[in-house]
Amino acid sequence: MKLPAGLENKSVEIYAFENKLKALYNGKVIEFEQLPDHIRELYANKCLASTDALKAMESVGITNLAAKVHQFVFCNFGGFNEIPDLDENGTLTSEYWDCGQRKTCIFSGKICGAMVTSKGVVSNREVEVIRLLQQGLKNKEIGAVLGISVNTICNHIANLNRKTETGTRQELINWASINNLI
Repeated sequence: MKLPAGLENKSVEIYAFENKLKALYNGKVIEFEQLPDHIRELYANKCLASTDALKAMESVGITNLAAKVHQFVFCNFGGFNEIPDLDENGTLTSEYWDCGQRKTCIFSGKICGAMVTSKGVVSNREVEVIRLLQQGLKNKEIGAVLGISVNTICNHIANLNRKTETGTRQELINWASINNLI
């Protein structure tokens, strides 16, 4: 059985709950702000290295560093999944998660993380295809919902299988579930 990051090790899992940032760390659930300074500094440095994110936040009046880091972490680490946001070696891994405001949020595509795999970036359209696959729709039905051809759907699925290193629809759906896409 795989336990969540931070439950039984020194890794950290950040997640958003009721619009607040929580952390699973040292076997406890704490507020993000209660993490040790050296851990919060890692997240702050990641935020400060993202000039596009900083510009997006400043354009809407977020100028306080703590508020910038909070928004950045919310957008890039707010989902709860099986992959530690900060592993025991000190490596931060941002995640794609659906905060419920994708495509309508002012920060969509500017701060929020893209789903990146070792084989490429999963596009928003590919995420839509995965979600429809999870609902049990056939290629023709997915094409009708999205207003694109069956051939294009087949291309999206082939690209998804390559990017996620999966071979079947079920494997792709399982991968999407583990990675908070569905």
